Amino acid sequence: MILIGNKELFAIEYKMTDTDKAMGYSKIWLGSQSLGTSEDLIYLRGYLAAGLQEIANSSELNIKLMNKEDLYKFFIAKINNSHNPEQLKYSIRSFGTFCDDFIIFSFIYDDEINIVWKLLSNNTPFLDLNNQSLRINYFKISKNEYFKVLNELINRIF
Repeated sequence: MILIGNKELFAIEYKMTDTDKAMGYSKIWLGSQSLGTSEDLIYLRGYLAAGLQEIANSSELNIKLMNKEDLYKFFIAKINNSHNPEQLKYSIRSFGTFCDDFIIFSFIYDDEINIVWKLLSNNTPFLDLNNQSLRINYFKISKNEYFKVLNELINRIF
């Protein structure tokens, strides 16, 4: 796997197996926590790049979040209420199959990209997911740092 970035901060691991179709495997690292499965063959330009772009274009969240607990409560309410139109505003759905086992939200606050995600079940066909916790994860990064890694990926796979 090729690694772009730093796993402890923000990184993308990928392996291209078909250069004509830009297909391969990938995993995203957000503050040492992984997102996605590296065991599912995906379109790197379609699923991986599109999902990362969707996060880059997140909506602003205009509430002051005092701590992680408040943040979790805000998104847990959205997870539990799938009819809430606000859910669609922050929900990330472009990653495709390698993130199907996750619920992912992102938003911009104070010039930082904030990502909240949760593995829905650790009983999957993917061994790398079955060992993960079902806790809610939270990560934030400056837009500039995020775009450095994203742009390097785009330059390599397009």
